[in-house]
Amino acid sequence: MRERKRKAFNQNYNSGFKIGRYSSVVVGCLLVASLFVFASLINTRTVYKQDEINALTAKKIDLEKERERLQYEANRLQSIQEIQKTSNQGSGSTMVPVKKINYLPSSNVALR
Repeated sequence: MRERKRKAFNQNYNSGFKIGRYSSVVVGCLLVASLFVFASLINTRTVYKQDEINALTAKKIDLEKERERLQYEANRLQSIQEIQKTSNQGSGSTMVPVKKINYLPSSNVALR
């Protein structure tokens, strides 16, 4: 008897999930809309991160140019300081004027 009732119940019971025609359309539209919102969110984040990367890259280039300019300036100042130091070390030394200039004769110069 119990078996018969269970069998009858199993035949009449449908365990499937049922939705109507309009509700399936609404669920589908909500699913598509949520996908669009999710894609838009990801796209917005990507654009924002790309803008940050571009700004940081531009700042890096500016800093590299500034570093190069400062390195050049430091080298120039070191050269001037070296010249002044060597001229101050021999404080009494000045350049000696040239009394005679000896040129090589043209026969000793290699010509093409």
